[in-house]
Amino acid sequence: ASSLAAAAAAAGRRPRAAPSSPPKRKPPSNVHPLAAAAAAEVARRPKPPSSPTLQRRPAAPSALAEALAAAAAKRKQRGPPKSPTRKRNPFQLSKPPPPPEEATSPLHARPSEAQVETSKRIAELEATVAALRSELNRVKKPTERQQQSIDDIESELRAATARCLQGDPSAEAELERLDAALRAHPDHKIRQAKARARWDAEQRTANNNALALTRSLVPPDILKSTAKDVGLRICDALQSDDKPALALARRVWSAKALRAVRAPSELLRKAHVADLRGTYTPTGLDIIELRAVYACLPKEFANDGDGAKAAWREAIREKLVAMVAKEASGSLTAAEKRNSAYQHLPEFVRLFPSEACDEGWRPDAADPLARGGPSRPRAAPAGLLAALQGRSRVGV
Repeated sequence: ASSLAAAAAAAGRRPRAAPSSPPKRKPPSNVHPLAAAAAAEVARRPKPPSSPTLQRRPAAPSALAEALAAAAAKRKQRGPPKSPTRKRNPFQLSKPPPPPEEATSPLHARPSEAQVETSKRIAELEATVAALRSELNRVKKPTERQQQSIDDIESELRAATARCLQGDPSAEAELERLDAALRAHPDHKIRQAKARARWDAEQRTANNNALALTRSLVPPDILKSTAKDVGLRICDALQSDDKPALALARRVWSAKALRAVRAPSELLRKAHVADLRGTYTPTGLDIIELRAVYACLPKEFANDGDGAKAAWREAIREKLVAMVAKEASGSLTAAEKRNSAYQHLPEFVRLFPSEACDEGWRPDAADPLARGGPSRPRAAPAGLLAALQGRSRVGV
């Protein structure tokens, strides 16, 4: 206690007065009394004044902090971060950048109307030039063979034909080449059309005379007759039933193509191609009969979208042209000149009229529902029908 009082005096404090009442007992603790007294003494001691030399110095910046500060300074200088760029795909079409709203340089300045018109005109001219170049590349240059005249090609063709007949093996390829050049020549079709018109004009009179002669030997109603009727009519016209009359009747009936001379022109024009090829095919005819059949054929056929009827007529014409050429050269056989059925007939004989049979023929004449055709059976009268129904009711 004396030591504590001395310490308090040294510190300038007054000593505590003795308590008048006895101190209260503190609850027992596990701390030793001496340790507790020492701790209390230390707590009562005054703190020494603070000295500037004893203040805590700030810690030195580390290397990591310096690096972060340098990076922040650089980012500040560069500005905001840019978006990451993707690698360009070489197979993807790149879109041109949109034009800037405001012209920042002469390259981005909007063109004037004059410049736009000039650009359009230049594009049109370039397209025209490209089209002309492609057309020039498409058209081949004329070869030496195409520049020749058709007369020169025909002369070379005749010479190649002569060499081919003599046994020259190289003449066959030459013939094929010259034939192709002749068909491709522009004057070939013109010459063919002129030759066709010239031949028709020259043979028209002979064809018409042959048609009139053949019609005078064929009964007018042969399309609706039988073989017996045709024989009777020819025998009555000749007033004879001997061999010449029977031979003529057999010839007229067996050569079915001769029925075309008595067929109406409208019937031939609308005939089916199967009928033309079957009934009117000129097989085994002499030159006069063939002239008559060709002269009665129409120039154009109805319902001939595929051209089969026109091809059939052209085949008859080619056959007649060949026979006329053989007649001119004198190489026709006796049967081709005139059939044996006409040998015993006089040249002036005319059995039937030679006019055409176009009158009174209609395409729908065989149709019972057509106007002017056979009338349909009329219905039973109403009274008769009622009487029959009444009898059926009473069971009669």
